[in-house]
Amino acid sequence: GHSAGGNLIMLAATQKDVHVDGCITLSAVWDINDMIKNAEDDFNERTSYPIFGTNNNERVKYSPSAFLENVSRPLFIAIGGRDYPYLQKQAEYIDKEYERIGKEHEYMIVPGYIHSDMATRFGSYGDILLPRIVKFVRSHS
Repeated sequence: GHSAGGNLIMLAATQKDVHVDGCITLSAVWDINDMIKNAEDDFNERTSYPIFGTNNNERVKYSPSAFLENVSRPLFIAIGGRDYPYLQKQAEYIDKEYERIGKEHEYMIVPGYIHSDMATRFGSYGDILLPRIVKFVRSHS
């Protein structure tokens, strides 16, 4: 999943009664409170607060980063080299946490890609992300 889609697939993967074979995230939002802290006020007023509410403690339930120990499937984390800085930090944190707790994963920074490129350039001529994802899927099938 890309961006919010990455957030949703990882929230599903952290639920003990949901089965997924693996997860692929492209510029995923791992920490909702951090996203809100870094977003523009008008974005938060239009989008973040109506969806996630205004209580920091309540919003944790929407942050896959809080539930990583529940994920037992392989994870592919991709982030654009020119993506939003807060998403780059979140992805790097997840990579390090997965290393620390010994979870199977791959981490890729896609050089030159901005946030939207992760979806709009996916599979296009010269895209280096698709071949890595195909390799990841094949190695876990």
